[in-house]
Amino acid sequence: MRFIGIDHHKRYSHLTVLDEEGNTVKTGVVPNRSQDVMDFLEGCQEGSRAVIEAGRASYTMVDILEELGVEVQMAHLWQIKNRIRALLAQQKEEIREMVEMEDR
Repeated sequence: MRFIGIDHHKRYSHLTVLDEEGNTVKTGVVPNRSQDVMDFLEGCQEGSRAVIEAGRASYTMVDILEELGVEVQMAHLWQIKNRIRALLAQQKEEIREMVEMEDR
């Protein structure tokens, strides 16, 4: 299984493909044409999962990915920002706890 992250723009998208361990398999800027996306994702379609930022034009990319057998999830920017803030707050708290343990 591969994980695909997509930053979708009007004419092109930034795609990053990760393996199950989170290692980058490939990354690139791809024109938003069906054949170009299919060529870029060759070998990592069926059973892969993708997340794409929700936007006015992102549904075209969703259609292309679903044709390839990729499970697609839409992400709203505000949800992504809230999740990042929560992760940063958690990391900050963990660092604070580590510092306090070292001071003892």
